[in-house]
Amino acid sequence: MRRMSFLAAAGMVVAGGSALALTATDTGNDATITLNAGTVTVNVTTDLAFASQTLTGNDIVLTSAASVPDITVNDSRGTGQGWTLTLAAADYTDGGTETIDAANFTYINPSSGTLGSVNWPSADPDIDNHDTAQPLSSAVGLLTAGTDEGMGDGTFSLDVAMFGLTIPAVTKAGSYTSDLTATVTYDPVP
Repeated sequence: MRRMSFLAAAGMVVAGGSALALTATDTGNDATITLNAGTVTVNVTTDLAFASQTLTGNDIVLTSAASVPDITVNDSRGTGQGWTLTLAAADYTDGGTETIDAANFTYINPSSGTLGSVNWPSADPDIDNHDTAQPLSSAVGLLTAGTDEGMGDGTFSLDVAMFGLTIPAVTKAGSYTSDLTATVTYDPVP
């Protein structure tokens, strides 16, 4: 009987010992990763097109396009410094000598009832507003990304009502094309 009580007492010590468990910790190691700065890219996804027109002998004023592209900007610099996006166009040409001046090709995005939409994984850049039609013969501001805005891969979805074209009465029949240039201006990674 004496032996059984000794074992029972030893069992209590073990049970009590597990309630007072000890731990060992090593905090001298780290988990590391190096993130190298990427670049900034811009892509106009498709062509912008106006519907076919029949010449009338008068100026033809178009107040919207038939189809517009999305513009994607990927800012993978990892700086949060922001950037600006502009759009410009060359003169329309028929591939020969006939042209329509790029000043007749316009962009508008009024402050009341802003057109288009933005979608970025970080804070969205601001859409630049223009209450009057801006000729695309020189660069026109579309988006402005401030500090910590426009980081990552995002899209500016344009609206057909953002674009207009005036075709002068003296324009000859034919198919005309203008080159669009989307430009992102930003500070390089130091």
